[in-house]
Amino acid sequence: METITYGKEYDKGFVLDYWTSNPEQCIIKIQGTLKGKTVKLKGLVNINQGGEIHFDDSAKLEDGDSIWCEPDGLVVLRSGATDEQIEPINDMKVQIGVYFDKTFLAHATVEP
Repeated sequence: METITYGKEYDKGFVLDYWTSNPEQCIIKIQGTLKGKTVKLKGLVNINQGGEIHFDDSAKLEDGDSIWCEPDGLVVLRSGATDEQIEPINDMKVQIGVYFDKTFLAHATVEP
């Protein structure tokens, strides 16, 4: 049997998936751990220099769940739900990460 994999392979566990952004528009800093299906996150978000939103929280996740930052903290979006309910921060919806196949992929930013 042949296995065909699309996209990038990630190690299991808590993985920081850094992406470059303009720091004047979007800064996301994240530290965390994943034990079983429970992710613990600590960090900050700053969108369009609107001030830092700090978070320090944990959640039990299922495959396909994602974590978003809203002006008053983090929220879990269950698999299959759309981001229509997510409250933007300075007109930007901010995804912190996604859980799949025993991996939490955290979307942190780095300056160019």
